[in-house]
Amino acid sequence: MAPVTVRGRWVWIGGIDLAYTSADATEAVAEPAAVGEDDDLRVLVAHRPDAGYVVGELDRIDLVVAGHTHGGQVAVPVLGPLITLSDVPRSVGASGLHDLAGEPIYVGTGVGPIT
Repeated sequence: MAPVTVRGRWVWIGGIDLAYTSADATEAVAEPAAVGEDDDLRVLVAHRPDAGYVVGELDRIDLVVAGHTHGGQVAVPVLGPLITLSDVPRSVGASGLHDLAGEPIYVGTGVGPIT
């Protein structure tokens, strides 16, 4: 976890990679409980939104930020994403701020190639 200050408040930012259930990821999720003060914010950046499932209330993560789904690898207007390659609900994988198993998660759509 790395601390930064935003408007006079400490924000702790940590990250995990694709293997969100690995021992390293589990340790990274548990670390915020040991750092900072109670009113600090803790953000976990994860490749897959599925990491939101392993973040429990006791783990002291205030927000999970993830990608991986690109808003749906195949998305149809009105229907939304047909494929997200994730175990989160399609509505979560589509992107945006959601509640996943009681935890706030923001899923970004990513950036495509610049031509």
